[in-house]
Amino acid sequence: MMRQQQHLNGLVTLHSSLLDEINITHAFTTRVGGVSPIPCDSLNLASPLTATVDEVPRIAHNFRRLRAALNLERIIRMAVNQVHGHDIFIPDDKPTNPNCAPKADAIITHRSARMLTIRTADCLPILIANKQGDLIAAVHAGWRSLVAGIIPNTIHAMLSYHDSTSAQASPSDFIAAIGPAISAEHFEISQDVADQFIQNNLAPAVITKPHWPKLHIDLMLAARIQLESFGLPSGQIDTSFPCSYANTDQFFSHRRDVTHNHLSTTGRHAAIIAIPSVD
Repeated sequence: MMRQQQHLNGLVTLHSSLLDEINITHAFTTRVGGVSPIPCDSLNLASPLTATVDEVPRIAHNFRRLRAALNLERIIRMAVNQVHGHDIFIPDDKPTNPNCAPKADAIITHRSARMLTIRTADCLPILIANKQGDLIAAVHAGWRSLVAGIIPNTIHAMLSYHDSTSAQASPSDFIAAIGPAISAEHFEISQDVADQFIQNNLAPAVITKPHWPKLHIDLMLAARIQLESFGLPSGQIDTSFPCSYANTDQFFSHRRDVTHNHLSTTGRHAAIIAIPSVD
């Protein structure tokens, strides 16, 4: 189930009840409550590396507003330069510089007080945690990353990730929340893209209907198939979030705003997850 929260500073964030139940700090942002002007109005959290219209100081101010809303002012933010691939970043104790973030599409940590951050505007934002609350991941999964294996790679890395402070992980312990993204109804694709999903054991995610002239992809179903194939129970995968394309007032959508409406650009949401600090 999805929980929506209106913050005192005007931000609106979405939360997974499944992650709430294990006390994992997390949020999926909406476009509401920031300072950026049209066409990135208003809580644009795009990477400084890809900001072409909005000013970097405004994006930084939006992040400060997000931190304040979630009471995360002192936490270290970890981010990556997303490239629609399958690589994973496992950070050390140093903050990542937003201007030279590593190229990757997932971040994993077992350290507290680290805010893992990925950005989307139609792609799937996926937040994962174990029930013990000491291992988390944030995943950026567009269609290219899905067929490239970003989800299996992330789960495999989490299963392998243990040291003296964290026990060996089990897939039955994982909770995953798949946040706002483009729905199958609005995601038309070519036969070539469909073939890539079929070749990667994701054929059920290729959708056809009599009134649809083209093939469509259900990204959320594709992600669920991959998560369940690694042993995550169906009831531990939260997919209750709305469509980014269909909800203009609440979400950015690259396909709606840029591809179909021919705007120069659009903003980006952030999905964040953190292990609460014990002090």
